[in-house]
Amino acid sequence: MKNLVCPICKCDFVHPHYVECKDGNDSYQTINKTRIDRSGFSHSYEIKDHDYRARTLGVINVGFRCENEHIFTISYNFHKGSTYVIHK
Repeated sequence: MKNLVCPICKCDFVHPHYVECKDGNDSYQTINKTRIDRSGFSHSYEIKDHDYRARTLGVINVGFRCENEHIFTISYNFHKGSTYVIHK
């Protein structure tokens, strides 16, 4: 088993910081966003303009904070049965 490490400083002491779920629709224009972090729970609804290019029907972002205070995200993007993992 490998430890999750901070991509900025390579520290392997990381802690969950937030979880965010975005649920799109077939028009790719609206997004329901739910976020859970230390301050609690929030929900929002966004309407994107016609230049919105994200081709996804759902995203789960998991934010982490290392003990050197760097924050990074691992995103799981879902589109037409495929899942893409993106480290930011």
